[in-house]
Amino acid sequence: MPRKEALITQAVTHFLLDFACFFWLAGIFADKTSSTVLLGAGSLIFLLLSFGLRPFFAMILDEKPQLHPQALGCVLV
Repeated sequence: MPRKEALITQAVTHFLLDFACFFWLAGIFADKTSSTVLLGAGSLIFLLLSFGLRPFFAMILDEKPQLHPQALGCVLV
């Protein structure tokens, strides 16, 4: 059963993180941006940061297995 619970936990936290990032981009950043170019740049910066920092955080999580990646992701966002 631990695999099923881990899968559910990962799916829920992944959804919450993606929803929080979408809310930030679409809800907050889009309202304050008058240009679609700026909105596209904000999306690009978000994607570069989120995918570009994955190896760095993976290295940290490999060295410190007591950290939970889902909790760390929620704290980061």
